[in-house]
Amino acid sequence: MKLDEIESIAKATGAKVIMKVRADVLANYCRLLGSMSDQVLVTLDERGLYCATVDPAYIALIETLLPKDRFEISTSEE
Repeated sequence: MKLDEIESIAKATGAKVIMKVRADVLANYCRLLGSMSDQVLVTLDERGLYCATVDPAYIALIETLLPKDRFEISTSEE
């Protein structure tokens, strides 16, 4: 089933959409961001998991996006 189909079904039925990702993948992603900076802006939206931070010298903005197609999407009616 495609992601768009799941999202439309979830909206139509009022179901909760749950995204799953392997814990080790998410831990490595967070560890990598933590090695670059002490503070990170994290946003989860329709694009995926977006993170933004600046380098320790406050010279460069570092942006990353873990796209939503990297997540396993399932619906749960609760």
